[in-house]
Amino acid sequence: MTRYVVARVSDIAPGERKIVELEGRSVGILNVDGEYVALVNRCPHAGAPLCESGTVFGLSNAEQPDGPISYERARSLRCPWHAWEFDLRTGVSFYDPRNTRVRSYPVEVVAAPEQVVEPDHGRREGPLVLEGYDVTVEGDLLVVDTSRRRPGRSTSPVRPADEPGELTAVITTKQTAADGVVVIELERSDGAPLPVWSPGAHVDVILAEDLVRQYSLSGNPADRGTWRIGVLRELQGRGGSAHVHDTLQIGDKIRCRGPRNNFPLVEAKEYVFVAGGIGITPILPMIAQCEATGRPWRLVYGGRFRRSMAFLDELEPYGARVAVRPQDEFGLLDLAVTLGESRDGVAVYCCGPGPLIDAVEQHCASWPEGTLHVERFRAAEGALNGAKTAFDVVCDRSDTVVRVAEGQSVVEALAAAGIHVPTSCGEGTCGTCETVVLAGVPDHRDSFLSPQERASNEVMTPCCSRSHSPQLVLDL
Repeated sequence: MTRYVVARVSDIAPGERKIVELEGRSVGILNVDGEYVALVNRCPHAGAPLCESGTVFGLSNAEQPDGPISYERARSLRCPWHAWEFDLRTGVSFYDPRNTRVRSYPVEVVAAPEQVVEPDHGRREGPLVLEGYDVTVEGDLLVVDTSRRRPGRSTSPVRPADEPGELTAVITTKQTAADGVVVIELERSDGAPLPVWSPGAHVDVILAEDLVRQYSLSGNPADRGTWRIGVLRELQGRGGSAHVHDTLQIGDKIRCRGPRNNFPLVEAKEYVFVAGGIGITPILPMIAQCEATGRPWRLVYGGRFRRSMAFLDELEPYGARVAVRPQDEFGLLDLAVTLGESRDGVAVYCCGPGPLIDAVEQHCASWPEGTLHVERFRAAEGALNGAKTAFDVVCDRSDTVVRVAEGQSVVEALAAAGIHVPTSCGEGTCGTCETVVLAGVPDHRDSFLSPQERASNEVMTPCCSRSHSPQLVLDL
């Protein structure tokens, strides 16, 4: 199903908006002077809830810095965090330096004027595009067709900016899928449909108040009655997988949050999937979607032993497009053969053990930006290491200064001051706590943000990252 009734015409008056959830994504439906638009509720710059918090007003223009400003009515949606402006009808971004927040930058006095570049003035087109969908009026109903999508262009992977909702699920099946792997199916305890999701999504499973784990959804997104997760017993784990294997039984009720998708399937001409062990779980629905839409793909699936590799029966019908490569039979994956040479139009997806992801990242380091997409289950080797000196965090929205003590995390310090930041993994792998940085230089220790995101210093993960500067200003 791709067509969804989102509201009645009378529900959204001119100038008003409604936030709905479509296929696991938050979408804003806006009435712009009697014309309806559907926009993904996420600023493509840093992930803020744009449709929910942004301001709708006319596009501004000035021929000279001090000249008069003219406006077109109801054309622009401005993000309150970094002042990006988006044309409501085309999604094209505009950035006006006069409207941005005040931030501090180092100033250098130079002798030669030719070394100085004058800043741009007035409105200029930006590199970002806000993703949207077609909206039609059918009688008194507003209908959104998600198959008619206007692609966006972003600086960071798509991810929700708010804490997801929570529900209670009941375990309906639990069975062994391979050595050390159990597959669990969940249904809502109240019998209602489960939230929609898209390939690459995961859920937070609350095993106990202090034991929360993230598991990829591996079933069929069209099945609103069942979620399926696969869980590997981690011999050197922290207790989550052991609890699932040894304690949970059919009929048990567990709390879940989500789903959230930090690993979405992007548009590409071809796809190469590389899965290691339990990393096959988020890849399965991606393959199914590529198959259903006729997009070319292939998968290389590695594991220590064939008997430890789950879902082989589901992959068998795909034939030669799936290469099953147990290490005891083939050795380590030959990435030169698996991935080939750098090229445009390909999307590479990798999920599995840290060493495999590290190797794929190294192989693809010189490939076009945005080619490689990875998801880690554990923090990268050495990512959490480093000094844990004290610093201050300024919470911009709440006008509060919080001291982060030596050895204390930002999230812990904020919680002690009564400021809640949603968290889950606690080690910078899931992205739940991602927060916008307004000033200061973060000490990034996560395994979640892309190299480009870290270099921009626009966002950070306060569950594990710290600060290189004496003070950080966060959008909290």
